[in-house]
Amino acid sequence: MASNLVSRWFRPRVFTQLAFLRSVRVPRQKDSGIRLFSSDPPPENVSRYPVPNKKDLPCDIVELMEEVESKGGFLPNVFKALSHRPAEFRAFFAYYNELMNKETGLSVCLSVCLSVCVCVCVCVCVRTHTIFWAFYYLCFAMLASKHSHLQFTIKVHPEQHNLKPQHSNTKCGLTKADRELIVVATSTHNKCLYCVVSHSALHRIYSKKPTLCDQVIVNYENAELSPREIAMLDFAMAVCRSDTVTEQHFQSLEGVGFDREDAWDIAAIAAFFAMSNRLAHLTDMRPNMEFYNMGRTPKDRSKDKGKGE
Repeated sequence: MASNLVSRWFRPRVFTQLAFLRSVRVPRQKDSGIRLFSSDPPPENVSRYPVPNKKDLPCDIVELMEEVESKGGFLPNVFKALSHRPAEFRAFFAYYNELMNKETGLSVCLSVCLSVCVCVCVCVCVRTHTIFWAFYYLCFAMLASKHSHLQFTIKVHPEQHNLKPQHSNTKCGLTKADRELIVVATSTHNKCLYCVVSHSALHRIYSKKPTLCDQVIVNYENAELSPREIAMLDFAMAVCRSDTVTEQHFQSLEGVGFDREDAWDIAAIAAFFAMSNRLAHLTDMRPNMEFYNMGRTPKDRSKDKGKGE
């Protein structure tokens, strides 16, 4: 029983990308005739396949939907459309989360170690009848799970480990904005309305650049991108088009600071969303109206301050 409790507490946080939408929460509109919440009757053109009623869905999927909706202010239609097949829904979002919301190796390690320690401590405390300490560790576990979104970082000095990066002036690894930009560029090539609109919104939020995705949608080669971003999208598009990937592709990435693991990430995102784009075509999935204007104008924080006062 203790292991079941701990596994529930340390369940990976539900897709931080979608949870981030709380910063641009969309108020419910009563007079416009637009239905925004999943508690309302489903809007037209969500999918050409039937969208299951919430009461007919497994509990874990309902719980996930309610969490996303409560944090974002609305439920993206992809959740509704893919819930037509619950097992595939779980597999889809598990891989999505792995690709788009990667944690640092250290934070994953801390989560795993903490989970193991709590399991061991609870078992030991129960066997020795030390109820106080069992209660203490359980409270600590719940507190840790509440703040599992916090990032722990360690500054590593290359000179201490004989590491000599060739491009010290460039950023390595993919940011959340990078990942969204890959989705927008490849989904544009695949003519996927849902992914282009929804992931453009997420890119605007993460990058704080309200017009860049519009440029990429028209022609990324003429967009105001850095050499790093151009190399990243060139590689992603090569995978998207099923071009023959050669050593020259990898060298182009390495020339702007990426490594082979970054190349895998870029390719995996392009490949995953090639599948996602085709599912969207199959189901005739339509983007929520909320996505279109999201992140285009800065949030007016003065209103929030006025409410607080």
